[in-house]
Amino acid sequence: MNQATKEAWRIIQGAPAFGRGLVRTVRSLFLPGTQSDLDVMYEGQTWIVAVEYSAVPVEPYQELDGPMPDERRGRMISATIDGTSKTTMTAEVVADDEALAERVALGVVRWWAHIYRLSEPSRVHVMDN
Repeated sequence: MNQATKEAWRIIQGAPAFGRGLVRTVRSLFLPGTQSDLDVMYEGQTWIVAVEYSAVPVEPYQELDGPMPDERRGRMISATIDGTSKTTMTAEVVADDEALAERVALGVVRWWAHIYRLSEPSRVHVMDN
């Protein structure tokens, strides 16, 4: 595990699931020196993809599955936990079509889903941005 991954794991373990600023803090460990999240994305058609899970994060969290995914094609922009039954992660992605947008978004959120022990998504909703 590289140093950025070790530090990210320490931060994730010490924070509530999707706590305020957590995604941005973890992202900054893997992408040091970027001015904003927008600096890392490719240009192209953008899509907003909401990925729903019929579960909530389970402690203890899983160890990170390697470094955070490359965010030049997509990045997580929000995550919410709805009571005790549902988690939704929303990603912004750059893709040529809806099917590719869904695949890229699933790759982005899968890293976080692994950490929080969320099973397969129950619903994926793709919206043209």
